[in-house]
Amino acid sequence: LLIEAADGVKITGYDLVKGIYTNFAADISEQGSVIISARLFDNIIRSLPDDIVTISTDDNNLTRICCGNADFSIMGMYSESYPELPSVEHQKAVSIPQKTMKEMIEQTIFAVSDNEARPVYTGALFEIEAGKLTVVAVDGYRLALRRETPESSDMSDCSFIAPGTALNDLVKMCSDADETVKIVVGNKHISFSVGNCVLITRRLEGEFLDYRKAIPKD
Repeated sequence: LLIEAADGVKITGYDLVKGIYTNFAADISEQGSVIISARLFDNIIRSLPDDIVTISTDDNNLTRICCGNADFSIMGMYSESYPELPSVEHQKAVSIPQKTMKEMIEQTIFAVSDNEARPVYTGALFEIEAGKLTVVAVDGYRLALRRETPESSDMSDCSFIAPGTALNDLVKMCSDADETVKIVVGNKHISFSVGNCVLITRRLEGEFLDYRKAIPKD
């Protein structure tokens, strides 16, 4: 994880396929940044008491995490070595309530394929047409489809394929609140904004099944 302290705190995770970052307010006594092990940091944070957390680093990136009577020290790395997240050039955007987005994914994700031989089906098709958002997943045996009307959209007749792994992460980010998920679609990447969190993932390329022909009309 890349932790940056400036006007607030920004925490970024990136595995070169998908990335996520979040911002939040904090009392910053000195600006700086450091990379620390995500697994270690997660284990430490989970074990801390309910109190103020203080994080500090020295010139050698030795990172100290203090909270109540807990005191941890772990080695970090220089932030300059962290890979840069891809930027999603704003071309088209659509907004939909978190609860609806969560339901749409949960009711279709089971039909996303896990067969890497056909990568295009390891994701779900998002299609916007005539003011409707349709999510479709297919694995060769099952087809799942859910259609809703988004709150707002500047897209017209647009479609893209989002990886199933990223959609599983998006479900964890969404709550049952009335707040919206904003989806921004670029040439090669998609971003999903939920509150202060932004999930960025690459688009899957390929020809998706013509689902309309696969659904019996009678």
